[in-house]
Amino acid sequence: MPLRGLLSALRSDPQARSLARACAAVFLLNAADAGVSTVAPAFLSALGYPLASIGLLLSIYAVASLVSRLPAGILADGRRARLWFSVSCVVLAISLTLYPVATESWSFWAVRGVHGLSYGTATTLNLAVVLTLGSGQGRARAMGLYAAAMAAGYTLGNLLGGALADLTGYGATFVAIGVFPLLATFFGSTIAAPAAAKASTGVRTHWLRVLRGREVRGVLLLAISINLIHTAWGTLFPLYAISIGAGLSLAGGVRATHAFTNTITRPFGEGLVRRFGASGMAILGLLLYAVGVFSLPLTTIPIVLLALAVVIGAGRASAYLANIVTTSELAERGIVNRGVASALMTLGGDLGSILAPIVAGAAAGRFGIGPAMQGMAVSITALGILGVVTSRPSSAPDPADSSAELARVAPR
Repeated sequence: MPLRGLLSALRSDPQARSLARACAAVFLLNAADAGVSTVAPAFLSALGYPLASIGLLLSIYAVASLVSRLPAGILADGRRARLWFSVSCVVLAISLTLYPVATESWSFWAVRGVHGLSYGTATTLNLAVVLTLGSGQGRARAMGLYAAAMAAGYTLGNLLGGALADLTGYGATFVAIGVFPLLATFFGSTIAAPAAAKASTGVRTHWLRVLRGREVRGVLLLAISINLIHTAWGTLFPLYAISIGAGLSLAGGVRATHAFTNTITRPFGEGLVRRFGASGMAILGLLLYAVGVFSLPLTTIPIVLLALAVVIGAGRASAYLANIVTTSELAERGIVNRGVASALMTLGGDLGSILAPIVAGAAAGRFGIGPAMQGMAVSITALGILGVVTSRPSSAPDPADSSAELARVAPR
């Protein structure tokens, strides 16, 4: 019966079908991305690159992804959004299969850059579809399911990446992972025309004006903090696992446990946000995140590392859900359109991902892998909490956030 009801809803409800397709697409895209992120640091280490260089080489991915976000957000409201999604998925698949031959620094940067551009474009276009579905609690539920699909993809990708690398080597692993984006091309969707038409009403203004709003700045700063921690420990932990005599299977298992915790936590996001509020949930998530990451270098016991991964996963899920719900509300209130809302939410994450590998690699080279993880966990959490507190709306509305006076970003 539950399955029959689900199938009936998919047949009769276009929005349910769009959500299912978007969830399937992001599951496959994130499985590919997580697999690469587990293997790439160790791949570079095996090639003889020092820690500082590894961080620098990995960071081009986030720079390229960042560059893609706002253009992709604008394309999301166009008629050819699905075509652009398919093209970006195919380019992503090709880039992943080229990693094994990218052994020189220039070739790795090129492949990594194309990876970032195509992944950023595909995920921004896909998320924009979800932001058009429902309103209020309905959208919160949709975002929770979408976030769970994201985390489930990370779970699979981390497990496969680590296990395949230990079993078959780096080259075969990259090629196998490249299949996932090709499968994602079958699940592309477009924003419904009525939703796009509604987004275009109102006074037009440049998107830079939107960034001056207090709540929008808060979304960006929280996204930066979440991804700074995430990318820092994600870059360093595979190297830590190797340094204590464990293989990438343990690194992949710990990262997969973190992602699985995301999977089972995120569907409950609507109730958690109602109970704690978006700001409270964001602060709670950041604190859990910091405690988990800070404690990782204190132990070499696999079961303890897995338990800490649960804490890290719960923290990331809480902070991310708070941010994704806040962003969805900004779109619903007309502060940004759906495509730009999708771009803004991912843009802050990309900024964090740019800085994290560079800082993490440099800090690890100077102080060691463990102290680098701990120092970044404490400092980034403090920055994130400061951002959450200072971005809360005051009793007097921020002119840049006021729905009555705010000019809406016009879709292109």
